[in-house]
Amino acid sequence: LPLESKPKVTVKKDGKFFNVPAASFVNPTHAGFLHKQHLGTLKRGGARRWCVLANFFLYVYKSPSDDVALDKIQLPGYTIKEGSGKLQFRADHPMGKKSHVFQAESAEEKERWMLVTAMATVMEDLSEDVKIKQAKSRKLFD
Repeated sequence: LPLESKPKVTVKKDGKFFNVPAASFVNPTHAGFLHKQHLGTLKRGGARRWCVLANFFLYVYKSPSDDVALDKIQLPGYTIKEGSGKLQFRADHPMGKKSHVFQAESAEEKERWMLVTAMATVMEDLSEDVKIKQAKSRKLFD
């Protein structure tokens, strides 16, 4: 990509924020709410965040209407595993990168998120057939 067409990154004192509007994704692999937990904190449930999986990255927003992502996780290299809670799953990296713990809002959503994020970790994308079926079934999960 030409340098001027790359998204701008806004850096804040307390971390990086990525200037990629949540609504800008056309046909992402998957999108929906997850509770994102921070390892080492006692807070239960985690913050409810809008997550978008696209191009092997998981973008994390406060809401679907946000213009700036709070986090952008490059999934290749991570391992997706069951979490300690019923609806939890985690993304761990063998090279010591930050681990991430997520909690879905239903068992079906947990299964779906685990499938699509696991595929992204090995840089496999869903086929168009699966994307079409997924889009048709979204009414059940929204």
